Amino acid sequence: MSIPFWYAVGELAVPNLTAQESAAAIMLATSLLVFRTFRERYLLTWILGWLAYLVSRWTIRGIGIDQAPPYLQSISQAEFILAICLFSAAVFIYTHSRKLILPLLLFTLTLMGYAVLRTLYWPQSLTLRVVLEVSYRIIALTVAIQVIRFRWGRWEIGPWLLSACFLLLHLDWLPVDERLPAGTGLMVDLFFGLSMLLIVLDDSRMRTRRLGVVNALTTSIVRAQQYGPMMATALEELKGLMRARAAWFRLLEGEKMVITQHIGISPEFLRAMGNMDMDETLSQVLQEGKPAVVKTSSASDAIRDHLKREGFHHVVVTPVLGKKSVIGTLSLCSTRRRSYTPDDMEFLSTAANQLGIAVENLRLLEQVLRSQRQWRNTFDSIQDITFTRNTLPSYDLVGFRLGVETVRWSAFLFADNLTNKMALLSDTGALSANISILNRVATNQPRTIGADLNFKY
Repeated sequence: MSIPFWYAVGELAVPNLTAQESAAAIMLATSLLVFRTFRERYLLTWILGWLAYLVSRWTIRGIGIDQAPPYLQSISQAEFILAICLFSAAVFIYTHSRKLILPLLLFTLTLMGYAVLRTLYWPQSLTLRVVLEVSYRIIALTVAIQVIRFRWGRWEIGPWLLSACFLLLHLDWLPVDERLPAGTGLMVDLFFGLSMLLIVLDDSRMRTRRLGVVNALTTSIVRAQQYGPMMATALEELKGLMRARAAWFRLLEGEKMVITQHIGISPEFLRAMGNMDMDETLSQVLQEGKPAVVKTSSASDAIRDHLKREGFHHVVVTPVLGKKSVIGTLSLCSTRRRSYTPDDMEFLSTAANQLGIAVENLRLLEQVLRSQRQWRNTFDSIQDITFTRNTLPSYDLVGFRLGVETVRWSAFLFADNLTNKMALLSDTGALSANISILNRVATNQPRTIGADLNFKY
């Protein structure tokens, strides 16, 4: 049974699309609108995938599956495999798995050539058809595993829906299509397109939540007078954003890592791990300067048992950088397995750096205020300054000088202050205060005996 390609609406000729073709066209248009709004690069590849999928359906439209010429079937199957490749490439770009794109391209080109040759030369071979069906489903299974791993630990339906629908995409094949309920292909196409839209919207919502956390951190930093309350607010916000069970901030003091702020940990854990030496894991994280996920099973012996008692599956350790060096670490703990995207790690690193600079500035402010209080206390302890006018006593000094003098030379014996009189010549004037650095006494020269010889050249 053939279906007309066009039908008339007044004087216009409108394409007569089937249900699956209409679904593909709708998903293509919707993806274009979403790409125009969010500008995500993987959406461009996703759009090309829907375009290839629509063309593969359009190639044999109006012709029964068993009635289409072999060359049209080969073209349609090659276009379908190309669409699968483009969908997979979009997911790999989204999950930051670019190293899988080249193997995917090589496998897809090989599979497209195999599909064309099988359709042209061995169209009735069941074994070769099964090999084709299994081959492109291997690609779909790889994509499904990758997207679930990338979004593991989140309460999101988009990745699971995309994985399930990707596995249900298939070529038209009578032995399979006859056993499926009517409309199955249409529903799979619609939910497949909807799954990626859900993922995009979930990512947009996460970015909005991150902006909210940044605003809260900025407000807390601006209003903070001490770093303790500011860090407590930051831990609460980051803990809620990352859905963590506990969080704490360690300050680097010499070779020790001291917990100064914490949320969600027991007093026993705080007593045991509140003040710890720098171990190999922390040293490596601080040296690399970027967040790292430390699983409880791979943690050092000194902390593994304590993490197990708290029920933590892993700890995300983020170095907190000051203006010049690392000043501490920010830790977020979770009780279940969770994957973290590069965007999550980048956000944690940026937030930790802002907090590090704020902590450093507030600690410097506290030191300045402490010094100011110490100086104020020092000056408050000084007695009041008084101004006086002193009268100096009179005194007499006795001395003699005996010698011979000619035109060219002279020789004298002298003795000054024979009685060694110590007279008060001056004091500090009108300023008198109980300050040791201001107390001064001026007196005359003591008894001095000597000879004075001079010769003129």
